[in-house]
Amino acid sequence: MSLGPPPPNKIPHQKHLLHIAKLLGFWKTTIDAGRLHRSNLLQTIANQYEQWTLLVKKEKYIYHALNMLSIDVTKKCLVNEGWCPVIATNQIQLALQRATVDSNSQVGAIFQILQTKESPPTYFRTNKFTSSFQEIVDAYGVAKYREANPGVYTIITFPFLFAVMFGDWGHGICLLLATLYFIIREKKFSTQKLGDIVEMTFGGRYVI
Repeated sequence: MSLGPPPPNKIPHQKHLLHIAKLLGFWKTTIDAGRLHRSNLLQTIANQYEQWTLLVKKEKYIYHALNMLSIDVTKKCLVNEGWCPVIATNQIQLALQRATVDSNSQVGAIFQILQTKESPPTYFRTNKFTSSFQEIVDAYGVAKYREANPGVYTIITFPFLFAVMFGDWGHGICLLLATLYFIIREKKFSTQKLGDIVEMTFGGRYVI
């Protein structure tokens, strides 16, 4: 905006200042309205960001699962083949029935056991206590199908070997107190593997 040279007399000069003040007020109102709109828009995004993120993750998981399926020769259904434990067949059938009901699907899911000569993958049932030791064993190698599971012996041997490396009362007491705190807050720290730490803290005392 070009203002130009000031007028020679006072009255036009005042009118010129009033005109400039109106322009400044107009631009200030425009800028304030833009900032308010930006603030409201960002606030709306912040409130819905978690929902959008969850929706995107669900959609990605759905498409990831669908990409593992193949189309039937009739091109009317999807087919998937995979391994599952024998003890989980009833749970899978119930899950498929619930999915059919929840999705209001007119065509139900068919679960059929296939006969194959291929060797099944290794599967070991674990719980929140034994899963930590099983993960330690799996880090070095996974046993073949029908082979003995070394994780069972690791539950006994590993804590004492750990105690040999750190065989002092002070270290054990610190581990014990920290572990007891995590066990008390188990629901909050449910992803932590705490059972092996407890056994290590007590196992080290017997080694000493």
